[in-house]
Amino acid sequence: MNEHQNYLDEYWNVDRNEYYVQDSGSDDWLCTSSNPCKTNLPLDNTHLSTILIKSVGRFNITGKAVFYLINFIMESTGYQNFPGIYGLSSIAEIELQDCQFNMQNAGSQIGKCFINLQIGGNNILTNLNTKDISSEENIIKVNFNDAGSLSISNSQFENITKIGSYAVGGVINALLTYESNRLDITNCQFTTCKAQNTWGGAVYAEIQHSNAQITLSYTQLIQCEAQKGGGLHIKSSTTGQVVLDNSCEFKQCIATSGNGGGICADLEYSTSEQSLFLIKDVLIQDCQALLSSYEPISTGFGGGIFIGVRGTYNSSTQSLDLKGMKIYGNSAIQGGQSLYVIMNQLKEWCEYGLLGEYVKGNYSDTDSDENDLQGLVLDFSQFASSSQQYIQTNEKTLENYWGVKIPSFSIWHIQQRFLQQNGTNTKNCGETNSPCQTIEYAIQQISVNVGGAKTVFIEEKNIGISQYGFDIINPLQLNKSNSYTEIIKIMKQMYGTSSEMTGNAEIKIIKNNDNNKENGKFGWISTFEGIQLHLYSLNIIMDNSQLLIPIIYIQDSNSLLELNTITFTGIKLSPTTEAKGIIQINYDNSQLIALNCIFSNIQISSKGGNAIRILNNGSQPIISNIKGCQFNNISSISDSNGRGGSAIYMENKHGSILIIEESCKFQQCIIEKGNGGAIYIEIDFTSSKFEFKINNTIIQECQTKSDTSSDVPPTGYGGGIFLTGSGDYDISSKRLDLKGMKIYGNSADKSGQSLYVAMTQLAEWCRTGIAGEYVKGNYSDRFSQFEDIEGIQVDQTTFNSLSLESIQEQQSILQYYWAEISNLTKISAILNTQDINQPLQINLEATPILIEGDPHSLQTASFGMKDISWFDYDNKEYGIFVSNDRRIFTGVEGKQDQAYPLEIIIEKDDDGKTTHFPWKVEMKQK
Repeated sequence: MNEHQNYLDEYWNVDRNEYYVQDSGSDDWLCTSSNPCKTNLPLDNTHLSTILIKSVGRFNITGKAVFYLINFIMESTGYQNFPGIYGLSSIAEIELQDCQFNMQNAGSQIGKCFINLQIGGNNILTNLNTKDISSEENIIKVNFNDAGSLSISNSQFENITKIGSYAVGGVINALLTYESNRLDITNCQFTTCKAQNTWGGAVYAEIQHSNAQITLSYTQLIQCEAQKGGGLHIKSSTTGQVVLDNSCEFKQCIATSGNGGGICADLEYSTSEQSLFLIKDVLIQDCQALLSSYEPISTGFGGGIFIGVRGTYNSSTQSLDLKGMKIYGNSAIQGGQSLYVIMNQLKEWCEYGLLGEYVKGNYSDTDSDENDLQGLVLDFSQFASSSQQYIQTNEKTLENYWGVKIPSFSIWHIQQRFLQQNGTNTKNCGETNSPCQTIEYAIQQISVNVGGAKTVFIEEKNIGISQYGFDIINPLQLNKSNSYTEIIKIMKQMYGTSSEMTGNAEIKIIKNNDNNKENGKFGWISTFEGIQLHLYSLNIIMDNSQLLIPIIYIQDSNSLLELNTITFTGIKLSPTTEAKGIIQINYDNSQLIALNCIFSNIQISSKGGNAIRILNNGSQPIISNIKGCQFNNISSISDSNGRGGSAIYMENKHGSILIIEESCKFQQCIIEKGNGGAIYIEIDFTSSKFEFKINNTIIQECQTKSDTSSDVPPTGYGGGIFLTGSGDYDISSKRLDLKGMKIYGNSADKSGQSLYVAMTQLAEWCRTGIAGEYVKGNYSDRFSQFEDIEGIQVDQTTFNSLSLESIQEQQSILQYYWAEISNLTKISAILNTQDINQPLQINLEATPILIEGDPHSLQTASFGMKDISWFDYDNKEYGIFVSNDRRIFTGVEGKQDQAYPLEIIIEKDDDGKTTHFPWKVEMKQK
């Protein structure tokens, strides 16, 4: 016996150094048996050491072991149940870093696992490279029945062939039976991996607990093969979780004699427990499913993916979700070129969500081959025993499911006319020839038809107004909680399709003079909770009543209102408590888009208001774009603070934006007892991001009328626009830009027939750019009336407290600020009656005097007069005003109201003396 026995470590037959570690050791020692180290990390280089694993050799791991930079070589053997590395404890922690695994002899085969993880423990494999292996066992086998996980990352598996039928799966076989078990495969590549005679060419995984999870991320499976599940085979026998995400790829994988060329999934559901199978971002390309000669009826399905479901699937759980599936060029001998699904609830799953969103991935309803997605209504447990005739007779094209009960172009049409023809609120309503009756029902039915239940959230809901019109009989309130959507679009019949109706559809508000309808309501169409409302091609009118509340009222942050080709005609608004708008936005962080809309023949009385009223009651901006809209014949009254703007009123705070452009027109917009006939905007100039810009917009025949019963706050200013605000405007930002303003025939009782501005940086703003370019629009320095654009250098609060006299003293025509004003510094005149040609000679100095050439900053000018018959220097005093533009005349210090006194020198008096007379004459420099 002594002759034949050996130390066991001699069986490894490896040239090696021995290192010893124990808890009481130190990493500063030599790692010998007498001076052990504390941790098992003896190397600090990139050179791989080699370990030969003999036929019966193995590492039994019950604690923590780290293998770093090891080239594992396995001796050729027959089938054995002894792995190279054996995890045998629930607390085992095996870590491989930068290792390789190879066979000892190329062309031979091995018969045991490289790594077998039993019981549990947390295990990590990083940068493991395995190539050219033929084995009767898997490379990695996992059988957890206690807490445990395996993470495989940045690893390569190439040309791996699992031969025979002893073990299922090619490279990896994982069985997860404990609640916390996880298998995570990240950034790995499986190339030409094969599971001959079994399932899962690269990976076979089975989940037997609800909280166990398998995740593949950034992983490629290329040219892998198996009987079924050419790349991946998943079996979830209870309610496990499988997630495929982050650019996973299955390319050229083959189910050689089964189903699922790329992926085969066998999922089990119950009424109380639902497995999760989630494809978030996966490419499946050029994969195939081939027939089995032994089972020709039930094989050859699902060239890309095959899914079989046992039990009852509940669509509302959304636990079977293929949204991230991308399919190209897959094929199957039998059916489902890219996807084949067998389940009892196939119809419910396909109809849930919007147009098959949980089923089809990148499948196109218009361009894809309908045979790409197919299935069978059957419990998967019965599939293998089904006849070929039954399968062929009952096979479904999946696209047909979400095409059923969904109206054309996913627009649910409604029709309701007071005392006239109405639609019907029935389950299948919504087509143009069978419209629903009410908006509320149509919104609800979209969730039912698309999602399977009233409470299913559908991101966007489209409502079409019948060509026969729709009456709103009671105010409508829309919010996310009850509408179960983010976006509601209301449009004319078949809007945006080749079958859309001619002209606009009509919506009529039927109040019947019943104020009780509006009690406690904010608007006839109100939105809350940040819902987005889009209206397209509608004419909105009303009966002969007077409204107390807005037609459209937007409340809460993150809201959006789009009005596209909407007309509001003949609207009468008479708010009783405070000013309101026909359209009113009442909160911050919202957006208004108005395109090609018309507001016409609108009357607003009582507490006043505006066609569009934008209030900012929060701390975030409101973005407003008005494009190609017309505001015609709008008559309103200002609020109690003189704030008018019969067409538009806006509180521009916190960096809000108002842009009016693309041929907008404001005509005959009138405000009573206020300021700003068409537009009133108050701006917080301290915000660096605010914008107010007008481009290619006409303001014509608009008026502002003063309050004759009160002088404070001031009223009657800004016939077209009244612009004011608080804080100092940063002129370098150029965010205040009226270049595109075109003004014609506007009027104001007090000042600023077209534009009046009250802001502290008024002069600086007017002087920005060239000749008032950011201020004046089409105002002509030469031909327009000075009174057309005026302003005062005070903020809104100060302006509202000024008397009429104070305003008149401080205000100015705006052209004055950018005009070349001459500042007279010296004037003299010589009267010489002996000079018959030019008896009066006047000399002046000023800055600037516009002359050609390259003048100095201080210029002088002289001119003479022949006719002095008008000159009564004995009885009158004269002064001089000068002008560079022949319009604005200034005297002392460039002021318009103070002439420079003229002193005259009379030469050659009778006594031979020169006489000096101070006199004033209004002379104008041409």
